[in-house]
Amino acid sequence: MTNIKRAFNRAANTYDDSMLQQKIGGTLLQFVEKLNLPNPIRVIDLGCGTGLVTEKLAQLFPNQEIHAIDIADQLLQLAKKRLGHTTIKIDEADYHSLSYKNYFDLVFSNMALQWSENICETLKKINGYLTKKSALAFSVPLPGTLNELNNQFEILPFTSQKIIETTLMDLGFNFTSHVESITLSFDNTLLALKCIKNMGANQVLKRTQKHLSKKINFNHFHISKLTFIIAYFMAEKNEK
Repeated sequence: MTNIKRAFNRAANTYDDSMLQQKIGGTLLQFVEKLNLPNPIRVIDLGCGTGLVTEKLAQLFPNQEIHAIDIADQLLQLAKKRLGHTTIKIDEADYHSLSYKNYFDLVFSNMALQWSENICETLKKINGYLTKKSALAFSVPLPGTLNELNNQFEILPFTSQKIIETTLMDLGFNFTSHVESITLSFDNTLLALKCIKNMGANQVLKRTQKHLSKKINFNHFHISKLTFIIAYFMAEKNEK
């Protein structure tokens, strides 16, 4: 996760410029509003970034106990400034190795779990932190995301919807899922790649044209669009 942390720290000053991240987070919050959750509620946001979506999450659950974690300390500095007026507890932590003593009624994660080395194992660990009547709401990109770059880059693989759904089923969740395709248009290749970098998502790319210098020669690329295939999962458990 060291490379992931480094990439997101580098993107700290531009992270909130990503309207895509905000749009996806807004859609995920709309699904969360429809969940049947207990009151009071303990919530944790995994991969909170600068806290922009976390702040909106807290508005859905006023006066409730909310935690937010991320591995990128520079993003968390911005989150602490944004959320300093709230009671949200913010920690630098890796969701692969949570160490909370209590359980959560809602685990929320917007565009973060795809960075897991094994998302299925991560979901199993998260399940261990949920109460008997609880929910897990998260968004992740699916295979097909950034397919416009396949000729110039190797896209590190995203986990398929089927594999994620099978894992949720095996863990005993009742769940619904929704998939949407979002296409962004750009005036030139530089702006398209800058969009990825500003999100901290450049870790999904590996150069396939090894003969090119480390500094990208944009004359080799003609990218005017980027497509993101996004899946939203709302998983609930209601154990006796």
